Amino acid sequence: MSPVPPRFLQQPVGVVTAVAGDDVLLPCDVVGDPRPVISWRKNHAVIDFSDMNHKYLIADSGSLIIPVADADDSARYLCVAENPAGVLSQEITLTIHGLPDFIVVARFKTK
Repeated sequence: MSPVPPRFLQQPVGVVTAVAGDDVLLPCDVVGDPRPVISWRKNHAVIDFSDMNHKYLIADSGSLIIPVADADDSARYLCVAENPAGVLSQEITLTIHGLPDFIVVARFKTK
């Protein structure tokens, strides 16, 4: 049986927006035979999942999980799925919106 190149299980998503503090999932659900190896890049830099000094997680499906996202996570991400039959990639732009700042105005009554 010959290898089957990677393909997306769902239509790729190009843009994701979230609010600061949310957990974010960037989908990269692919299939192929043999099962594709998934890698992720943030602004062209490879995310090293063996480095415990970052907060990114990779799901069994290959999707990227960003717990408690903040403004620093706003970036262009690239999912790359690779097996002997081919390479497939998708870019996702993530925008994190900050929580609104509230201004409390105190009013004092004078007698």
